[in-house]
Amino acid sequence: MPRRTSHLILTYLCPRVSRPSYEGLSYMGSTFFDAARQGLQGLLELIVKLGLPIAIVSGLVWAAAIVRHKCDSADPDQYRHNVKLGFSYVALAFLMVALWSGLKAANPRAREALAWKDSAQASDNPKPEAPPIIQPGPVIAKIFPKTYTRSLVLPPEFLSRLGTDGVAALAPYLSDPSAENVTKLSDSFRRNGTDVTFTRELTRDDEVPLAFDRAQVVLTVHRLQGDAFETAFVARYDFSNPTQETVKTRFLFALPQAGTTVRDLSVKVGDNESAEPEGPTTFAWKGTLGPQEKRTATVTYSALGGRNWSYDLGSSRRTVKEFSLTVTSDGPVKFQRMSLLPSSRATGRYEWLLSNVVTSQQVGLQFEPDSRERDGLLQAMSLLPVALALVVVGVFVFGFLTGSPVGPGPLLLALAASTFGFGATVVLADYAPPVVAFLVGPLLSSVLIGRGLGWRAVPVLLPLALLPATALSPTHTGLWVLAIAVAEIFAITSLAGRQAHHAT
Repeated sequence: MPRRTSHLILTYLCPRVSRPSYEGLSYMGSTFFDAARQGLQGLLELIVKLGLPIAIVSGLVWAAAIVRHKCDSADPDQYRHNVKLGFSYVALAFLMVALWSGLKAANPRAREALAWKDSAQASDNPKPEAPPIIQPGPVIAKIFPKTYTRSLVLPPEFLSRLGTDGVAALAPYLSDPSAENVTKLSDSFRRNGTDVTFTRELTRDDEVPLAFDRAQVVLTVHRLQGDAFETAFVARYDFSNPTQETVKTRFLFALPQAGTTVRDLSVKVGDNESAEPEGPTTFAWKGTLGPQEKRTATVTYSALGGRNWSYDLGSSRRTVKEFSLTVTSDGPVKFQRMSLLPSSRATGRYEWLLSNVVTSQQVGLQFEPDSRERDGLLQAMSLLPVALALVVVGVFVFGFLTGSPVGPGPLLLALAASTFGFGATVVLADYAPPVVAFLVGPLLSSVLIGRGLGWRAVPVLLPLALLPATALSPTHTGLWVLAIAVAEIFAITSLAGRQAHHAT
């Protein structure tokens, strides 16, 4: 089988490469060498598949060469030199295909390496996982006593049960008298003929929602890996007593839903009064407000969330006279469907300004995984074989401008130096920032080629080798490509002008 034959050839030619040991290397760097090995193996498989056609064509070429040698005996040495030169170019073409295949395979290998890191259960830099954050709006209510009266007409046969069980026999028909907001309870019996009328008067504290005078919320979002984010929540709520009498009020603030880790929590009303916990996720403050008196509640906390953040303004029965929400994020932000859109937006800053708002909608933000850096790295790696081909073309252009023919030697130097530089780029990308790796690698290859062809070749070849680095910019790739094109045109025209000046 061709695949088995090529594998045996590769094992014989490269015994250390066929069974690589990646100890001491990064996973991404090792995958590059594995990709190069697979590219070479693919080339050998192609040669094995085309072995018979290549043998026939080679035989015909050699037969033609022999006939030509017999017929053309004027300069047999020059002819043999041309034949050797032709076979050198053919060998370089095969080498070019092998190196192209190796660099082309670096992109999917890097993608597999990144996917492997994401799926690893243990990592030295794990991706935080947290639930979405849903922040309910607070409630401010006026507390006032209200008396409820309930009467029951009891038949004579029910009186015996009252004598045995007492008032507890009426429990299924009455509200719970032990509720927390019950302040007064009185029961009375009155005979009405043969029946008995039972009357219960229950006084309890009821609440009527009030409107907030002003609600100012500031949210600072710091993006983490994946769709995780860390928030700093700072809110200020102003409320007042709009009546001309002293009233009891209750401020209620609910924390995000269960599962969210909240840190550095502070809930205060006024300067020194702190709200007390009322349940596992609720803080409440009760106090008295005089006529037209105003109070301010401040809430601050930090929380770790994932993917979504929502702020519930409140039910349709509650109003906010002036509401403002300012969100600052160091990463891209999207808005959930059916949510309130911002009044104004700028780079990394979004603001909602509402007045006299009554709504059941939410302010909903969505934080998708920030993959711009990863996508840029993968796109840059996909451009490495293109840069290799452009460098080879640049060598021919340099030879044409300088009037020196490009032989197998300069081409071999260009291929070897470019492959070494681009391979170093892949390895360095796992140890240094991608921008540094994609600048150092092309610069290294251009310097190596410049030492062999002359330093005048560096300005011509360096812009071509830097083409993959343009993909690292998520928003200005086209601008950087244009800059490289301008630099390349300037280098070629400058070299051509100097050559023309020397010729005259």
